[in-house]
Amino acid sequence: PRPEPVAHWRAEALAALSRAARQVTPSMVPRVDLEDLWRAAREVATEKLADMGGLSRPVPASCPFAAAELLHRHPDLDALLARLKAP
Repeated sequence: PRPEPVAHWRAEALAALSRAARQVTPSMVPRVDLEDLWRAAREVATEKLADMGGLSRPVPASCPFAAAELLHRHPDLDALLARLKAP
């Protein structure tokens, strides 16, 4: 993707993670199916980016994150993104 949309996408990702951290209670975490959510998000991203040349790099088929990482009150987006770049 071009650099201009990257800042917007980062802001959206942080907003979504922050919203989830505020709304998900500890009792809900065991019922969250990260693999199902990951598959759905991966499909949506693949479809949306198809018109722009597709994904810029392969995305893991299974979720590389733990719920605690995604539901942290102050997520480290750079660290999460680095996990996607790792082989």
